[in-house]
Amino acid sequence: MVAFIGGRTVFRAAMALFVGVAAAGLLLPAAVQAQGILVDGDGMLVLPPDSEASRFDADQLERRGMDGLREILDELLPDTAAPAVLQTPVSQVNDLISQLSHDQFRVRQSAMERLRDVGEGARPLLMRAAKSENAEVSWRAVRILRAWDARKYADKPQHLEAYSAYCRLLRDESRLKELLRRTTQALEHGLWGETRQQVLVHSAAALLRADKEEYAAPLRPFLERGDLQIALLVLEAAGDAVQNVEPASFDRSQAMDLIVRAVGSPREEVAAVAINHAGYLIERSRSADSPLRKALQAAFEGTNESVRFQAACVLMQRCKLEAARDFVLGQLQAGDLSRKYAALNMLQSQPPRKAEPDRKLLDALQPLLNDADMNTRMMAVNVLSTYAGPEVVRRLLPLLGEKKERHIAMHVAQQLRQQPDKKMLRAEIKTVLEDPSKKSLHAELQSLLKQIGDESDRAESPEAAVVR
Repeated sequence: MVAFIGGRTVFRAAMALFVGVAAAGLLLPAAVQAQGILVDGDGMLVLPPDSEASRFDADQLERRGMDGLREILDELLPDTAAPAVLQTPVSQVNDLISQLSHDQFRVRQSAMERLRDVGEGARPLLMRAAKSENAEVSWRAVRILRAWDARKYADKPQHLEAYSAYCRLLRDESRLKELLRRTTQALEHGLWGETRQQVLVHSAAALLRADKEEYAAPLRPFLERGDLQIALLVLEAAGDAVQNVEPASFDRSQAMDLIVRAVGSPREEVAAVAINHAGYLIERSRSADSPLRKALQAAFEGTNESVRFQAACVLMQRCKLEAARDFVLGQLQAGDLSRKYAALNMLQSQPPRKAEPDRKLLDALQPLLNDADMNTRMMAVNVLSTYAGPEVVRRLLPLLGEKKERHIAMHVAQQLRQQPDKKMLRAEIKTVLEDPSKKSLHAELQSLLKQIGDESDRAESPEAAVVR
């Protein structure tokens, strides 16, 4: 029961101010200011209890056809539902509204509770009452409206599993058209709450899985306008939908087309996420001139340095494009430390080859092994250690003499012990030991020799080392 404490002893001036502020925001679903707020027994706004278990079942919704779709969308996207129909006579509702200012507290409270139970159909009448010059009527009308909004816009994660499964069952044109109408309408209204975002991802993915222009085209404008989060949501839906596309139509599917468009987006954040999707999808492209590869190549050849770098990483790692690798190596000499870190991270994420590195890589890494930045040195060691051979050993051995950052020397020793050709490693160590100018390294080198031991030589080929 709704109860108002204090009877007529209301601070009317303060209440009028509250009503004015509250009524101004009632029309916004971001009157989701009221999300999750209910009226308790003392007339105060409080958080609702934990959500109940989902009452929806995907198979049952599917059997109910259009009615099933509308019911679950009314629950999860209430701002797109048809206006509620008032079942109570207007005269009766107006009579209850007039009782909100009755002299007796019990009458006011009873009228407020009955109006709340009348439901959304009475919203236009309550909206008008919220603007009443009578402060008590306004205050109580606002409370009722906010209680409705709390129920209407509360987060409902318990329905997500059923809705996700249901969306994968949608095939018929009539329901897909209804889903398109309400999905685009909800996207226009905006996002609030994690559940709403996931509902719209599932909805957009269902439309893209239909793989028809009429369902994909209305989603494309959201990549370039409005809320960035909405653009990323549509892109997430495309990434979900493309996973189930048959190989024969993969490169030309509507979901892939949307990702390709996003790779070329002028919005850097959108392009970045699309390129990230491309990194997982590019190997499924059936030809070297697929739309996705062309889009990545165009991004790599563009003017936005951040987008160029991200495209280069994908083209280097997935397509083995030499020009992309050269660009990534060039970032190692960049003045931007974050870009240098990103390039080193990409290079050290490559699978260990235990083959000899090429001259380009050696020349790019050499200055970084002596960089003033400790993290840069450590990452350069990690990149170089994915390779094998005397050139690698010769560049790592001097780091054993690191005095200030001993953990770097310890890490280098560990990486050297993993070199597959122990005979070559011992020979390189002994060469340095014979050099009087390297006397400061002798103790560390002797220790490393002892750790390697006198085991029989295992000079494996790079291929054998990889297989092992």
